[in-house]
Amino acid sequence: MMLCAAHYESTQPYAGLRFFNRGISGNTLDDLKERWQQDVLDLKPDILSVLIGTNDVWNYIKEHENPDGFDIVGWEALYRNLLNEARTCNPDLKIALGTPFVSKTTPKNQQDLCHRLASAVRRIAKDFNAVVMPFDDMFRDLQQSHPDTRYWIWDAVHPTPAGHQRMADLWISKATEAGWLLSPNP
Repeated sequence: MMLCAAHYESTQPYAGLRFFNRGISGNTLDDLKERWQQDVLDLKPDILSVLIGTNDVWNYIKEHENPDGFDIVGWEALYRNLLNEARTCNPDLKIALGTPFVSKTTPKNQQDLCHRLASAVRRIAKDFNAVVMPFDDMFRDLQQSHPDTRYWIWDAVHPTPAGHQRMADLWISKATEAGWLLSPNP
C-alpha cells in the first residue's frame, strides 16, 4: 500500500488523500479480528483494502498435513462479519479484497488451501460488491513468464520489490476501473 499511497499522493498532492497501512506481517484473520475496531472501525475509511489469508494457510499447514480440515466456512463467516461491521459504520464504504497467494514452488497442500481461500475471497467480494484484487492469478501468470521462480516471490509467500510493484500496479488499475480515485491531471 505504500507504493499506492506514493502514486496517489505524488500525482494528486492537493486532493487531501490519506492512507493508513495497518497490515502486519504474519497476521491471520483471527489476528485481524482483534485489531479490527482500532485499525478499521475507528478510522472510518472511505476505501478499505484487505489482503488476508496467506498466513492462515501457512500456519494451518505447519500443524496439519491435510488442508481439507481447515474450517473454510468459519473463516469465510468471520471475514464477512468483519466487513459487515465496517459497512455498518459506513454504508458507502468501498471495499477492495486481495486474494491470498503463494509461490508456485510451495507444496501442493499449501497451494490447494490458498486456492480455496482465494475462492472464498472472490465469493465475499461478489456479495459485498467489492473489487477483487486477484493477486493469486497475477503471481501465477508472472511466475509462468519468468524462469527464475524467486524473481516475484523470494520465498513461499513474500513478494520481492518487483512483486510489490506489480501488486501496487494492479491495485491502482482496479481502483481506477472502479472509478474510486481521481485520475491525475494531464
